[in-house]
Amino acid sequence: MVDSVAQAQRIYRELAARNPADLVAHQALGLAHMNVGRWDEAVGHFEQVVALDPYDVVAMDRLGTVYEQLGRWADAVDICIQLVVLAPEDPQTRVRLGRQYEGLGDVESAAEAYQQALVLSPADPVALEHLARLRMQQGDDEAALPLLELLTARAPLERGLWLELARIYRERGLPDHSAAALEQARVLAPAKVDELQP
Repeated sequence: MVDSVAQAQRIYRELAARNPADLVAHQALGLAHMNVGRWDEAVGHFEQVVALDPYDVVAMDRLGTVYEQLGRWADAVDICIQLVVLAPEDPQTRVRLGRQYEGLGDVESAAEAYQQALVLSPADPVALEHLARLRMQQGDDEAALPLLELLTARAPLERGLWLELARIYRERGLPDHSAAALEQARVLAPAKVDELQP
């Protein structure tokens, strides 16, 4: 198997060297490097495909992933904005854009992207969680609380989010709600939950 993969890579390298416009060869080489985490080697191949065919959404998606792995957040945002234009009804592309804006440190643009995802899919658990976490990081528990409450009704929360919900309820003078959220955290990690008391 390894020999056949290496042989295929060699053939695609030769094809790409002979014809830099060979989209199939560049896609195959980029994907081969991507699959083993060689992001620096994958990036040029996907950039070549996108330069030659700016409507190849698969190559754009892969290039965005490679940029994310390389920490090239501004480039990732540029690609993702193009993907949003090509697929304006896809909430997951907007969630991804939000994560990339967070990588850039642009909190407000990230929040706007998550909110746009929620307009398209109001109960999207990934968008809800990311926006709730963002609001908690900003210290805006008032905005985070309804997001967390909606999230508890839609998807299982991880222990940390139950603890945050317990804290917010406690600070708002809702001890019964706080105790219930804390119990949910205990169910997920019985031996670890001693951070909060209702």
